[in-house]
Amino acid sequence: MNKRTEDQVVDGLKQIAAATAGTATGAMIGGPEGALIGAAVGPALVTSFDMVADRIASNRADRSAELVREVTRVLRIDPDELQDRLLSDDRLLEFAGRVVGAAQDISLSQKRRALARALAAAVADPAPARLDIWELLQTAIREGDPPHIRFMHVISSAMPLPQPPSARRTA
Repeated sequence: MNKRTEDQVVDGLKQIAAATAGTATGAMIGGPEGALIGAAVGPALVTSFDMVADRIASNRADRSAELVREVTRVLRIDPDELQDRLLSDDRLLEFAGRVVGAAQDISLSQKRRALARALAAAVADPAPARLDIWELLQTAIREGDPPHIRFMHVISSAMPLPQPPSARRTA
């Protein structure tokens, strides 16, 4: 399937989805007359779906660019140097792809910055053992959500618990 055919299929599916959604909504609201009105609203829903899809694509592109800017800032290199380093190591390139993909889907800017720092550290030292560590960290950052982040912040600044009596005797 070529790009033009693929675009036509996608457009057709959007129109079907919009018409179905409009018809179902109209039917629930006003019976058969409402269904007709809902179906007529279908083209407006296609436009709305397109606007939403464009906004999502724009946000993803902005987040990718933000990640690259942060990595180059941390490493104090230009984007061409970053590109050269990523393309010179397949494993590092794969890791970068996972980080960029995760950053595109994350709305929390702190998590995106943490991912950028993990990628910067991996680019700075792409040794296999280090890359394994950054891979684990990237997964943890991607999976952490705001309540977990707040909890980790609170416990990181908490007073340490006293050592158990058995540990104090041996120390």
